[in-house]
Amino acid sequence: MPISPSILRYSGTHFKTRRLANQFADEFRPLAQRGWACHLVLGRAPDDLDWITELNALGVRIYLEPRSARKFDLNLVTRVARLCCKIKPDVFVCENIHDSPLIGAALALVPVRIWIKRAMNSDFEQGSPPNLRNRLALTTRLSCALSTRVFAVSSAVRDELVRFGISAEKILVRPNPRRLGKPNVEKWEDVRRSLGFSCTDVVWTSVGHAVPVKGWSMLIRAFHRVADSDARAKLLLVGSLERPDEKETTVILLAEIERLGLEEKVRLTGKVENVANLLSVSDAFVMSSHSEGFSNALIEALEMGLPCLATRVGIATDVVRDGFNGMLVDRFDEERMAEALIEMTRDDSLRAELARNASVPEIIPSLEDYARIMANDISALIVHR
Repeated sequence: MPISPSILRYSGTHFKTRRLANQFADEFRPLAQRGWACHLVLGRAPDDLDWITELNALGVRIYLEPRSARKFDLNLVTRVARLCCKIKPDVFVCENIHDSPLIGAALALVPVRIWIKRAMNSDFEQGSPPNLRNRLALTTRLSCALSTRVFAVSSAVRDELVRFGISAEKILVRPNPRRLGKPNVEKWEDVRRSLGFSCTDVVWTSVGHAVPVKGWSMLIRAFHRVADSDARAKLLLVGSLERPDEKETTVILLAEIERLGLEEKVRLTGKVENVANLLSVSDAFVMSSHSEGFSNALIEALEMGLPCLATRVGIATDVVRDGFNGMLVDRFDEERMAEALIEMTRDDSLRAELARNASVPEIIPSLEDYARIMANDISALIVHR
């Protein structure tokens, strides 16, 4: 009787919501249905063990491995190697922290090792000329060398790897799936009223969290020009403000809002569970990030039919067609960002035309299709190894 193939997925994170746990279950489901033995490593147990009910039902074995704060952790290498020797997976899938787990899997002679690269490298994020360390990109090159295949979440991530000399044949572009699903949206008027906005306001929304790479400081300065030219303009900045690094950035953002006299026009919402509610009362979406591998928020905005203004980073250039369903501007280009904000705010007919064309392109799969594609990719790697 043939032995079932097995997969070990090293996440290194933890489930913050039931929805995230269910998404992992959906991604494991096609493999489990094909008879694969499925294993998952989490950084810690979820806050509510009921969240992993679907994973348990699929027979996914869960292991807890504290996440390392360092890029290279010899203890983590050893623990992952031991776990792989015990489980003997045919496939090891790694994301987030990558070099130490991949070294452990390689030492344990796991035959197929996959790295899912979700972000650009740090020098790109900072927009600074790469120093010697950035040009060497040793951890990136090591992880690619240790991997049988690298799955890049956007063509931008793939192109960065190719510039580092990684063979394009080793890289598969696999965008994240659309995840919004059927939103639970409250009454439009009630949500606007709760925000202090009127029915005639033109509401721009940006979703992320308060860290410099999201470009919210630049966005606030650019929006100031819109607010001066059109009294209807309002801006929602949606996302977490509570982590230490977020608190530091939040202080800067609030000071900028006060300096520019935008207290009645710009809202920082903090973390919001039902982002769809706020997207549903928005007239347009803006992504001002200096760097993104894949912006789930941008895809969710397109799912909600919003015209999108985005910087040319990550998946944006794959899903936003300039002048068709939104506008694209170069990152760090505050002047052009302001001009685009003004144009789309003032011209109601332009905004309506862009909104009519706003939808998620076919290159972004549903969660069900994404899981099937990944299962096919992984199965093919086993067959052809």
